[in-house]
Amino acid sequence: MKDVKILGSEIVYKGFNKITKYFFEFKSFDGKETFTMDKEIFQRKDAVAVLLYDPRVDGIVFIEQFRPGCYVADNIPCPLEIPAGLVDKGDDNFIATVKREAMEEANCEIEKYLEIGSFFPEISFSSRKIHLFCAKVNTGNLGISGGIKSESEDTKITLIKAADLRKMLDSGKIINSHTLIAVQWFFLNIDKVRKEFL
Repeated sequence: MKDVKILGSEIVYKGFNKITKYFFEFKSFDGKETFTMDKEIFQRKDAVAVLLYDPRVDGIVFIEQFRPGCYVADNIPCPLEIPAGLVDKGDDNFIATVKREAMEEANCEIEKYLEIGSFFPEISFSSRKIHLFCAKVNTGNLGISGGIKSESEDTKITLIKAADLRKMLDSGKIINSHTLIAVQWFFLNIDKVRKEFL
């Protein structure tokens, strides 16, 4: 792809998120043709998500909360997922957000962490990037619920043993993208994680 240009843009919606229509021009890979395209881009803040692992019990902390998107699409109100949240402006290393979301959504204090990586979950129409982490926590006083009630955030907290989680992964029970990626990474790197966190 050569010579990509933005010819113009216009905001078509502005609320909690913003949708901007962009007008693009670009040349074909062989440079022989020029294409134009207009596309609405869902402009969203970056987010972090963190897989919370307690090596003492070989368990991972998950939350459930109401998710309108998958409820409307597939009648699934509260999918199993790892804690996640929007990155505050100016928080370049993301750790402050990781610690905040772990405490707010799962009542977990992070003791140590590993970076998993970053990815774009919806590359054709969203600007959002998600930054993934794996963190060591102590689930001795986990509790059963969390969330910021004033923000209509109500989370159910569940501890799942690694062996049971592997079965859930293999049977397709994990449907959230950042959770799926983090869980797959965990099992691919389980020896490294246990060595680092024990």
